[in-house]
Amino acid sequence: MNLKIILFSFIILFFSTNCNGKTESKHLKLKLVRYEVLQEPDDIAISSIDNCSFSDNGELFLISSIFSKNIYLYTSNYFGLIDILSPPEYLSDSLYQKGSYFRKEYQFIDPKKLRKKDPHFFFENRYTYGEFINDSTIFLCSKVSAKCELKKHGEDSTQRNIVPKWGTTRKTTVPLISYLNKNSKKYECFVLNSRRCSDDIQTSFAQANKIKYNKLKKEIYSIHETPYSMQDSLIDELIAIGRNDSKGKFIDIILPLPEIYKRTKLKYKLLNTVNVDIDDNGNVFILFPYLNKIFNASTDTNFDLTNLPSTNNELFEKIEKLKSEERSSYDYMYTLLKNEITLFTKSIFVTKNNNILVHVDHYILNEDKNQPILQLYNKEGSLIVQNTKISNKNENGKIEYIHYSKIDNKIRIFRKNAENWIIEEYEWSY
Repeated sequence: MNLKIILFSFIILFFSTNCNGKTESKHLKLKLVRYEVLQEPDDIAISSIDNCSFSDNGELFLISSIFSKNIYLYTSNYFGLIDILSPPEYLSDSLYQKGSYFRKEYQFIDPKKLRKKDPHFFFENRYTYGEFINDSTIFLCSKVSAKCELKKHGEDSTQRNIVPKWGTTRKTTVPLISYLNKNSKKYECFVLNSRRCSDDIQTSFAQANKIKYNKLKKEIYSIHETPYSMQDSLIDELIAIGRNDSKGKFIDIILPLPEIYKRTKLKYKLLNTVNVDIDDNGNVFILFPYLNKIFNASTDTNFDLTNLPSTNNELFEKIEKLKSEERSSYDYMYTLLKNEITLFTKSIFVTKNNNILVHVDHYILNEDKNQPILQLYNKEGSLIVQNTKISNKNENGKIEYIHYSKIDNKIRIFRKNAENWIIEEYEWSY
């Protein structure tokens, strides 16, 4: 009898684990409570949704789109559009007023001089990220356009004969952080620096595409292109996750780029796709695309995502081999990555209970299908529950973005069809 029990238990264990070591886990249950059409501006199409942020009272939310220059403000009770936040042109003026320089060789040209020379001249600035700090204050990050000219050096300057590869004048974009009081419409602006420098000289800047504000510590985390080596005044840069204070001053690097990205030289394709979230104790969790791993930058630890149908390890090895043999260009390797990738780690959210919710897309190449997966982990890296049965496409459209909010503990799926954006709102349990 005991032998039969042992044999039966072995059979159950065998069939609950597939040949890839994937074990059965508890199911994350999603209950659809409502869905609504997201109101869009009459004359502007929202092409993508990359971030969503709720006010503390839950009455309002912001939508950020990297490919749009605006941030959109909505009411959460019926998803109605309240306001469009567009970056004012005078953000470019603030760069010159701060007396900042671009890198070491250039200085910003006063926009007033440019407009005086050409009355039709204007800078097109772009918001890339918006986040509620409280019910009235919105943290904004923008790419601000500027024009620079080569600094003039004295007769005894050792740099007077050096002309950088960009020439004597150039256009550039600089990340600027702003705090907007949505009631008074007043701005407070700061340059987001990427390394220690004096108050009036910026040698390089952080990236403004993906960014996160830490309300507890009043710090900012973003992608940084940090100086790695310098030769003939030219900077070779590597990407890392950096920390700035609330006024944009650089503090330090909290997490270097994982080695696999350096070895494959795919680092510069990460600018829109690194995700950061923070728990109630200030721990900073970071998710890089394509890697089935979560990093805790505060404790210098990491853990693997488990129970997934595949990994990208073989593809990374293939790209490394091509690189080592110098058989393929960088663009070709990135195309290879896009065409053969099977796993895309997309978003990370710290939940109300300080667990970690992860959105992963599994690409089934031979069927040209994409299967969204939601997984919930504790902070130690143990998988608690998952859902692998979310339809990527239904009558409301195709999934473009999945968001979790601590404010009401709900999951929202943003879908796009030929005519509208649809938001599906879910309660969840396990």
